[in-house]
Amino acid sequence: MWWSGLLTIALLLLLVLTRVLAFPESIWDQDEAYLGLAVVDFDPVDNRPHPPWFPAWVATGRLAASFFVEPADGLRVLSALSSVWTVFPLTALFGIWMRRELALVSAFLYLCLPGPWFLSGRAFSDTPATFMLVLTAAWWLRPYPSRADLLC
Repeated sequence: MWWSGLLTIALLLLLVLTRVLAFPESIWDQDEAYLGLAVVDFDPVDNRPHPPWFPAWVATGRLAASFFVEPADGLRVLSALSSVWTVFPLTALFGIWMRRELALVSAFLYLCLPGPWFLSGRAFSDTPATFMLVLTAAWWLRPYPSRADLLC
């Protein structure tokens, strides 16, 4: 059983390494710039950011902004971290239908696809939103939930 934990740690470190290797030097899209500007000055009237304004993502970026030079850098790092942490709810979701080891490897392989890999270090809200969606699906679809769990 110890090798299962070791496999999890090894795959997690490998996933972090893939995110570091694909981490962009700067923002490359206008939407990232808008989100970075919104971290400094949230002003939907002045199109910072554009609709739907992403208030929770901008607030999260504000909390992280004090640790970084550029406002969008906090969003980019948080996005990459949420990409790495997606392995846990994705493993739980896949674990409904397959053994845990296979579920973990399947989650890792999914997260190494070009889309999740290259977009993980961007300031977009897509990666953390996907993390939240997978987390919710894994919570909701797990076998034999209690009534209290379903209420949550």
